[in-house]
Parts: sequence; C-alpha cells; structure tokens
Amino acid sequence: MESSVHKQLQGYLFRHKLISNKQYGFKPNHCTADLLTVLSQTWNSILDKGGEVYIVALDIKGAFDQVWHNGLLDKLSAKGITGPLHSWLQNYLEGRSIQVVLSGQSSSPQPINASVPQGSILGPLLFSIFIYDVVEQCDNSIFLYADDSTIYAPVTTLNGPNVAASLNKDLENIRRWADTWKVTFEPSKCQATVLSRKRPPSCPDLFFGATRIDLFEQLNILGLCIDKKLLWTNHLSNICKRAGQRLGALRRLANKLDVKGRANVYKAQVRSIMEYSCLAWMNASQTTLGQLDNIQKKALKIIGEDEDTALRKYAISQLSHRRTVAATTVLFKMHTENCPEDLKALLPPPDLLCRTTRRARPSHALKLPKSNTKCLGRSFLHSAVTTWNCLPCTVVVPSSWDSYTTLDPPTPHPGLSHSSTLAPPTPEL
Repeated sequence: MESSVHKQLQGYLFRHKLISNKQYGFKPNHCTADLLTVLSQTWNSILDKGGEVYIVALDIKGAFDQVWHNGLLDKLSAKGITGPLHSWLQNYLEGRSIQVVLSGQSSSPQPINASVPQGSILGPLLFSIFIYDVVEQCDNSIFLYADDSTIYAPVTTLNGPNVAASLNKDLENIRRWADTWKVTFEPSKCQATVLSRKRPPSCPDLFFGATRIDLFEQLNILGLCIDKKLLWTNHLSNICKRAGQRLGALRRLANKLDVKGRANVYKAQVRSIMEYSCLAWMNASQTTLGQLDNIQKKALKIIGEDEDTALRKYAISQLSHRRTVAATTVLFKMHTENCPEDLKALLPPPDLLCRTTRRARPSHALKLPKSNTKCLGRSFLHSAVTTWNCLPCTVVVPSSWDSYTTLDPPTPHPGLSHSSTLAPPTPEL
C-alpha cells in the first residue's frame, strides 16, 4: 500500500513541480555526486575570475524526527493533496508511540506528534515535502541533500560589502522558518568557510540567531573535504589514507583468494573509495592525483598482475581514464536531459562550423569554456567537452538535432544507406 501511494504521490509532485529542484535527496536521477559536481564547477568558475565564495553549511537536528505532523498535513493540503488521500496520510502518521528498550527492560510507550517512520517507503518523500519551502527563504543559492543544506554567495568587486549582510538575512529567514515549523538546527554543526585565492582572504561575520558561525579552514560537505583554495590536497590525502587501510586488509587476505577474487575485492572495497564524486575533484594537480595512481600500482602487485593483463582480464584500467569516461558519460546525460536541472544548465552551447563554403556541416562539438587558470582547465566540464569534441559524429549526436534542420546532415557512415542518415543515429557511449 505504501509503495502504491508513494508512486502516485511522487508522480503528482514531480509532474506539477511541487518539489524544489534544489533538493537532491530522495529523487530519481539525482545523487550526491551530481550536487557536488555542480557546486565544484560553479565555485571553480568564480575563483577563476578572481572572485571569492562565502559558504555556510547547516544541519537539521534529528532530521526525520523534526517533522511536525500538523505542519506536514497543512503543507500537503496547500499542495492540493486533499480528500481520502489526505485522510489516509493523517491516519498513517497519527497514533504512533516511542519506547526505549535497554538491557531487556522496556519503558512505557509515549505518544509522539512529530517525525516520520524511519525506514519506511513514504518517510523520505514526506520529509522532502515538509522542508521544501526552506529554499524560498533565501535570496542566495541554496542546495539541499535530505537534511543537509548548503548556502553560498559569490563575492565580486561590485557586491563585496553587501554579501555578508545578504547571507545573514538568509540565515535569519531560515531561523524564523525553523521556529514557525518547529524545526531545530544544530548550531554546533553550522559551519562556514571562504573560498579564496586572494591574500588576505575576506573574513565575514556570519550569525545564525545569536550564535556566531565560526569560519573553518576546510568544510566537509557530503563526504568531500572542501579546502579554502579548492585544490583538494587534504581531501585526496584522506582518500589515500582510507584506501591504504583497506589495501592493507587486502594484503593480509591475499593468500586466501585467487587472482580474480583479489581483483574483485580491490574494485569493490578500495577503488570505490578513490572514485567517490571524482568529477568534483578531478581538477586537482597531477602530483596530488598521482597518490591515487600509486595506490593502484600497489594493488596490482598484491593482485599479481601487470597493468595490461589487469586491464584485459579484470577491467582494471587507469584511474585517469575512468575519470575521463565518467565525465563524458555525465556530459551525455546532460545532452539527454536525464540529469538535474542545475547540471543541465552547465552544458555549453554548440560550436557550429560557420564557414562560407559550398557545404557547411553541423558539428556535435561544444564550445570549450574559457579558463584563466590551469585549475579550471582541468575541471570536469573542460575535460568532458575536450573529450566530447574528439569523438566522431557516428558515436555522438546532440539531442537538440532539430535545431540544425536548416543545415545539411552529417556525412553518411560508410556502412549506412543514404536514407538511414536522414535521422540522427542513436547516441552510444
């Protein structure tokens, strides 16, 4: 029954865009890697132009336990969810109790008027409905992943003096929203930092209520360690430390596994750590990324195969190659619109061949974004576009092919008939 209600309720909310596109949690085709890629690419572009970024990370205390039933039911009504379904959801939430069991002894059940059942099918969706309007409290950019909120504001020479005041206004609006809907933020977990490559960087005064928010040298957002210059040195050092620990465990188990078993354990337990949200930090320096390559070289010695054999038999390719493939795959998702709207907005415009020749052909190539620094030039978007532009037309065709209908079609593939080239071939990667 929950699955049926969830499917229809989610379809209604998405169809009428009643859930903010800034919420990346509990939504199909959305994940932490997408959000981190959007934030990293945006922040790198701001730093590339000589600007700064003020970032504030907020955390709701208790998260699912903070969902006030009466408030949630009011928000459901405001979204047009009334009648029998509203009554069913009210009955679903009410009449619940909580009990503590310790050392075999149980407390008496106590009624509760808040929270959604954790581990339930409907719980995450109801939580998203309850906090969706926190986005409306901010003039600056805000992104959510479940209960984690990240607010940021770019700082330029024009708006510099007003950015801190604007952020403080947003924070005050969020505090008032929290008081209205009986939501508690954890002040000790509210952190802030300033991304800057200037000397000295700005040092804004930010407050959440009466509590001053401390500025940190680095910030942890969804598992990524964000340093002040966005160079990813500390983050990749932490990754290498964790991967090295698991590699040590693999070394101790190596004599109990065959070659295939050691390769599978490496890919599942070690390499997965070194590739989490890799598109966000793939612009790190070659020296820093080289630490990950050293981990893989040590792993290959434990597995007992050289690079060529490991690639041919067990699909263990170079980490840099895997990052390039991942970046190009995400770019393809951006073409097909099978991705979050903010990620789609990063897609560069087509780089059409505008030449006064007898036969001007369209190209699937995209305009390579300009970069003033090598750091931005190594970022996800630049790397993906560079690779994308090198692919042949028979492999990649833009989804927006209709915009080229006034131009001639591409040169037919030798294995295709003339009639088969009137429509673009199916994109494959």
